[in-house]
Amino acid sequence: MPRIPHVTRRDGRYVFRRRMHFRNIISKPLVISLRTADGHTARERAAVLSAHFVLVKLCVREMLQSGKELTEAEIVTLFRNALKERLRQHVRIAFEYGEWSDRALSIAADDREAYLTLRPTGGLDPDLLSVAKEILPDQDIEATLTEIGAPVTAGNVALARTHIFRARAAAGKRVQRLYDEEIMDAPDAVRALMADIDLPIQNGFGSIEHTSQPPANSSSDQRSESQFLIYDARRFGDVIEEILRELKAERIWKGDLRQQRRVIQTFAWITGNRELGSYDHRDVKAFKNGLLRLPKGFRYGTLTKGSMAQPFSEVVAALPPVAPGEGRNMKTLNRDLSYMNTVSKHLAESAWKPRHHDMLVLNFASNLARIVDKGIDPRPPWTTKHLELLFKSPLYVGG
Repeated sequence: MPRIPHVTRRDGRYVFRRRMHFRNIISKPLVISLRTADGHTARERAAVLSAHFVLVKLCVREMLQSGKELTEAEIVTLFRNALKERLRQHVRIAFEYGEWSDRALSIAADDREAYLTLRPTGGLDPDLLSVAKEILPDQDIEATLTEIGAPVTAGNVALARTHIFRARAAAGKRVQRLYDEEIMDAPDAVRALMADIDLPIQNGFGSIEHTSQPPANSSSDQRSESQFLIYDARRFGDVIEEILRELKAERIWKGDLRQQRRVIQTFAWITGNRELGSYDHRDVKAFKNGLLRLPKGFRYGTLTKGSMAQPFSEVVAALPPVAPGEGRNMKTLNRDLSYMNTVSKHLAESAWKPRHHDMLVLNFASNLARIVDKGIDPRPPWTTKHLELLFKSPLYVGG
């Protein structure tokens, strides 16, 4: 009998065996017993399984390739990064006094025309598409998408290529102003050439009006210097419930999260509930110092009522200085910093994803207070007063 595709024999019985493989995501052999020793029956069952296997594989491929589309913030980041990179190349050629320095602007103009040709406006000619992929291979775009945390799909790769080409074409036009007086007088020529770009990324989220305070420096320069890969314009207070929900779903935090919620809200309150992209390492110290200025037993309230409904500076100004023995316990302080370190690590995968890899911008763990264990339990189960009442009670003395 001719060999049956994808079928082997084990101990006289037929077995269907085929490997599931898709890129580097899935690679696993599928083994199904055909439950027969008859060759004709095995061939029929194997044909049915093979057809079903192909259908399932097509569905899986479609599912994996039809991921989330690029967001507005991700497209802006792609365009901005590509524009800045290309401008720096043009400026370097112009300023390095090299062989091509005197022709830098004409080279940039030719560069612009080339990328305008490759920029698809309704479908590229197959030959031009081949050239486009040689100039900017899919692997490079996939790495770029991964770096900014965007989903890597075939559709997003093609879309990203378009926006990167748009940015490179725009760089060829913008750099023509390189020798203008205001550009030549600027410390950073590239930043001056990009000064008219609207850097903030608006996502349409609301903010908590009673605690929101605009950053001291809300200029485009301040936002462009954000330490995160993407500037997230949402207020910190707007994502608290989202953070709690995700950390609970990931089983990092369990049970009642009232304590964690209060700590996160306190951080938003002390730091002014600013835009997520405006935070940096200084806010860690500000949070710690703010907690130390609050007395033991302080009533926080919530972001909508109580003390936290008012600006932190006003509340602290109205409080008397913390008396010795009335300050926060250092173990409680460390607990709050630990909670916020968990939040920082969680946000480092999204809104607080750092520009540089393997770097936690807001590292609360580095500010933990050093505690010397004196071997004394600060919360003994029985106090002196309890023991006096016990040994004077009728139960003990009788009568």
